[in-house]
Amino acid sequence: MDPLFGDILYNKHIDRLIKLQKKLSPIVLFTDFNSHTTDLFKYLEWLSIENIIKLETIKYIYKNINDFGCTQKFFERDIRRNTDLTLKY
Repeated sequence: MDPLFGDILYNKHIDRLIKLQKKLSPIVLFTDFNSHTTDLFKYLEWLSIENIIKLETIKYIYKNINDFGCTQKFFERDIRRNTDLTLKY
């Protein structure tokens, strides 16, 4: 699959989750739908979807670098180096 196409599909799904999270926060707190979501997230102690993705990515990399229950081969399989990529012109 073309990586660009995969990124577009991935971003589409992430955008849907972000919109859903923003719609749910005023419902949970029984507030006005025009309320700022950052304030609502703070009150609910929720991380935004973007921050959850960043946190999970950092945790994944940290665990693999420090070899917490993961082998080096597992890490190398999931992470490609720039030198491993071939460009098609």
